[in-house]
Amino acid sequence: MKKAIQIVLILVIIISFFLFYKIFFYENNYLIDNKTTSENIIQEEKLPKNNFIKNLKYKVKVNQHNEYLISSQENEIINKNNSEIIHMNNVNAVLKDKKGSIFINSDKAIYDTSKFSTIFENNVEIIFQDNKIYGDKMILNFQDNLLSIINNIKFTSLQSSLYADKITINLITKTINITMNDKNSDILISTIK
Repeated sequence: MKKAIQIVLILVIIISFFLFYKIFFYENNYLIDNKTTSENIIQEEKLPKNNFIKNLKYKVKVNQHNEYLISSQENEIINKNNSEIIHMNNVNAVLKDKKGSIFINSDKAIYDTSKFSTIFENNVEIIFQDNKIYGDKMILNFQDNLLSIINNIKFTSLQSSLYADKITINLITKTINITMNDKNSDILISTIK
């Protein structure tokens, strides 16, 4: 009786190994041809398209005291000249230094990973301390250490509002240059009571 149980157990183990191999490792010719065809189709579809990624985040240490974080919900990565150019949608960014943080939001942005520069577009909002700046476009350039907000700019603080065409902020000295595209136009400033 003991020998019969051992033979049955050995047969069960052998059959289990055989089924396991058949299910997980064995591929018949029909399945291999089918897989090869679908892989070729997938590769052909990938060639002309770029990479799409959801919920992408980058964290860049600009220097010893500055950090740049950028994230977005939808992204398309394009490899161009040994650099990744990322087209982003629903973008949030934070530029941190030892004096504080600048928060940036926009509908779209283009981020160059080799230069760490970013062009924000559509409904650009910049928040720092008690100030907000709204504009059509913003360029963040770490090579020149400049942040430029361009077109339809509205700057609001607790005491006043300002309307201009271009604001440039030096990221090192924190100096702000406010200008109009037309030299004959004036910068509009209104106080809030």
